[in-house]
Amino acid sequence: MGKNSSLLIIISVLLNIFIVILSLGFCVKSAQLYKEETFVNLMLPKFLDMDASDTLAVFGTVAFLLALFGFLTMCFGDDYCILFQLALIWVFTCVAVIVLTPLINDYVNIKRISHKGAIDLAINDLKNGWYNTVN
Repeated sequence: MGKNSSLLIIISVLLNIFIVILSLGFCVKSAQLYKEETFVNLMLPKFLDMDASDTLAVFGTVAFLLALFGFLTMCFGDDYCILFQLALIWVFTCVAVIVLTPLINDYVNIKRISHKGAIDLAINDLKNGWYNTVN
């Protein structure tokens, strides 16, 4: 271990904890999309011919395996192993941002439109109900 080992270990621990939380978030959102929101899942863009729920599950699984590898390198590796693991986290983050940003943006837009549509329908129902009551 070199003289920068403690700083590398601290950075690696923090990033691995963040990656574990991120992987759990991906897997939870994947399960929600798969179970409840079939229409939204079909409307979102596909990555490697997978639905959005499958894409999130894959990224969650890869993130968890990456964190597991990071914890193993902290226990059994030297500084170069930790640097390699940090480089893998950097590559994974870049790929995840490139792939998941359009998916998340489309999901937010679809949810906003569907929520706005539900509000507009409720307002129209109230207006129709009021007009029917008056007339």
